[in-house]
Amino acid sequence: MIRQKISLFGKILWIVPYVLLISMSDIFLAVPTSQPLPDMLWYRIFGRLSAGELHTVILSVKSIGGIFLFVLLYGSCISDYFGTISVFVFTRVNNRKIWCIKKAGELCLFSMLYSFLLIAVHFVIGFRNVNEWRLDGSAIMTFAVIWGIIMPLLAVVCLAVNWISIPFDVPIAVFLVFVVVMILEFVAILLFDNIVNVILNPLCFNILIINNPVYAIMKILIEVLYLLLIMAGMMFYVKYRDIF
Repeated sequence: MIRQKISLFGKILWIVPYVLLISMSDIFLAVPTSQPLPDMLWYRIFGRLSAGELHTVILSVKSIGGIFLFVLLYGSCISDYFGTISVFVFTRVNNRKIWCIKKAGELCLFSMLYSFLLIAVHFVIGFRNVNEWRLDGSAIMTFAVIWGIIMPLLAVVCLAVNWISIPFDVPIAVFLVFVVVMILEFVAILLFDNIVNVILNPLCFNILIINNPVYAIMKILIEVLYLLLIMAGMMFYVKYRDIF
């Protein structure tokens, strides 16, 4: 059990070589600019997108690559318990809802650490892209807002994959979930400056979010709401699923 926990936590470190790999040009060919550090961090992670310009999908797909990697690492960390070992596991579980909440909580912890590391590595690399960097309140607030957006988003996508892969195979679940992700991504680009889309679409990353505290709070609360809804749905599914 301890080895399994260590292995699950160790997977988080895969985000470091991923970010370094996609940032090679910024590491070796960086040209410092007068861009503020908060803006630099935002654009490094989410890309510099424009409303209605579908050629920016390339940048956008790059920005959600970290989500796909997280799903590859943890996309079956819950659904694996519903395979051949399900009888062994659930004959020893008194309350399936509590068990599901604990597993979802563990996944949220992985998401929290993974997203923090992702942002931190981008943050360090980004120092080469600005003439003067100051770790002021604005930069720290931007870090916190990005963390508050990415963490629940990763957890939602990964929980959805785990949920769908219980009745189906993991590849089918990954395919279905990322079809939805890409649809939301296209909508996010087409309606990039629409405030409703900015707040409600989890894949819309408009820099207006960090420029307006109200938008930032609303965006994070909506992301957390989506997470709570999918956790509740999965919890009741597991409770009433015929396992034996």
